[in-house]
Amino acid sequence: MAAGARLLWVLRSYARTTGVGCVRSVCHTYSKALVNITVSDGFPPCWASLRVCSFHSSVQRRNLMEFFDDKDNWSKNQEEVKCGRPWKKQELRIKSNEDLHKLWYVLLKEYNMLLTMENAYEEADMVFPSPERLEKVEVSMDNIIEVTTERNDALSMLCTGEPSTPQPYKAQDVLGRSIVKEPTEHIMPRHLNPELQRQEKLLKSDSMWNREFKKLEWEQKCRFEKKARNRLNKHKNMLLKRFPRARRIIKGQYYQELKNLNQKE
Repeated sequence: MAAGARLLWVLRSYARTTGVGCVRSVCHTYSKALVNITVSDGFPPCWASLRVCSFHSSVQRRNLMEFFDDKDNWSKNQEEVKCGRPWKKQELRIKSNEDLHKLWYVLLKEYNMLLTMENAYEEADMVFPSPERLEKVEVSMDNIIEVTTERNDALSMLCTGEPSTPQPYKAQDVLGRSIVKEPTEHIMPRHLNPELQRQEKLLKSDSMWNREFKKLEWEQKCRFEKKARNRLNKHKNMLLKRFPRARRIIKGQYYQELKNLNQKE
């Protein structure tokens, strides 16, 4: 026990002094030394067969230079920085969820760097080279979100028969009319919010205060429908006078437009 506590204390001390935030990375760095430990060194025999897992991480700079571009791109005369194209959806669909998760943070880091450089160039009254890099990173991140949403929807449809994204639902507006609303987040649930319940009670379709407004709206709707039908009828009569031989085609087009008008209503 004393030998194990001693080894753990040594690893933690090294992590604090070198800035390494994970003891496993220290074990990976000194894996050969740990495997070659013998009983004569004062450690128990179980440490001699220690198995260490590999650990990969990015370069640890731990300073503000992570938010700036390479110094090779800081030239005053440089007007363009070579960059590639954004990631396509076809390329992202063949990647695993782990790869998409890593790529998202790589793009997020690149996006923060580009925003910092753009602000620095504006403060220095200089032209930011290749500003299309920001748009390419945004397109790549949007494609990643769409691909992950497709996978989540497919899994949810397979398990529950419903998509994972919230779907629009029917509700009532201030005048009690049926509308389609997009779901939004609320701090308090609907059944625990007394203010929302009071508003819903007032917004019922049979409330006294909105009957007059619904009556006026219905009159306005009927007036617009009548004007639209009269406009179509005048247009049909004008075409029949000019092209009497195309009576069948004109009437067919008239009835089709009238049908479309009724469907919009």
